[in-house]
Amino acid sequence: MKIAFAGFGTVGKNVAALLLKREFSTRCRVVAIVDSKGAAVCQDGLDLAEAIARKEAYGSGSISQWNGYGISDATTSDVLEEFDPYLLIETTPTNIDDGEPGLSNMTSALSKGIDVITTNKGPIVLSLNQLTELAEKNNSNLRFSGTVGGGIPILDFAGHQLKNERILSVKGVLNSTSNYVLWKMAKDRIDLQQALQEAKSHGITENDAHYDIAGIDAACKLVILANSIMRLGVELKDVTIEGIENVTLKDVLAAENAGKAVRLVGRIEDRLRVSPELIDKTDPLHVEGDNNSICFSTEYNNYILVGKGAGGKETASAVIRDLLDIYQVELLHDQTVSRSAMHSVR
Repeated sequence: MKIAFAGFGTVGKNVAALLLKREFSTRCRVVAIVDSKGAAVCQDGLDLAEAIARKEAYGSGSISQWNGYGISDATTSDVLEEFDPYLLIETTPTNIDDGEPGLSNMTSALSKGIDVITTNKGPIVLSLNQLTELAEKNNSNLRFSGTVGGGIPILDFAGHQLKNERILSVKGVLNSTSNYVLWKMAKDRIDLQQALQEAKSHGITENDAHYDIAGIDAACKLVILANSIMRLGVELKDVTIEGIENVTLKDVLAAENAGKAVRLVGRIEDRLRVSPELIDKTDPLHVEGDNNSICFSTEYNNYILVGKGAGGKETASAVIRDLLDIYQVELLHDQTVSRSAMHSVR
């Protein structure tokens, strides 16, 4: 299986590290890694351990500095045209304005029949229908479980385990940064900016931390849930968004004194909303640190998932989960084709 990477930051490097540890890695050959300034390419497969080490050594530099393999200014489209990989792993930063460069990367891959796994929320929020139609038209796979919940299999659970139940509402703490910040403010009695700096030092913020604090990241996740699972056909503009930027230490401590906590909660009910809420400490949404929690209410039951919602390793695990899903689908397809061929011979 030939693989290309678009984006090789925290998530991309962690995906590469997980591929090195998996038994099926012997079946995978990473022929190209593209970042914002160029690419490293090798038809026989790049050494992933060396790729990770070199990217970390370059700091803010480009993987295209890799002697013998680097190509300055090479784009994902160039790489897809030249190497025709089986799979594109797309982990470029989220851009909710126009979805770029992720949207073009995914469109280019899917139009060529190349499978895509992404952790990039922008294109999924803005153009899920178009990308899905393109994938179906060209018999390719599109997976994006890493866009919601990081390492928690939220989309997989809702899409598979709840497929025969009507989901009536969803509520959740879906942004790890804001949850960490609010928890840290209460725990250490520090203000929002101090807590946010700590979150950044732990690598759990978006490239633009404003997405986290302003509630935009949580709103994007609501839209993805609403459209991919509940088929509501909503847009980001349909979400009422209030972030935590105006929550003060005084607010947090007042909640603590009342035996409650402030959390940024996203809801899909009669409308979509993200806002800070006072919740009881016995509420399933009361999670600490960078954890996430989500509750699906269906016509039969309530289901709660809790776990790590951010971080390079956690999000990378979602990519591997998607890769295994695609691989198993393709393996079953190959077995079906083989059986059909045998029946034809008979």
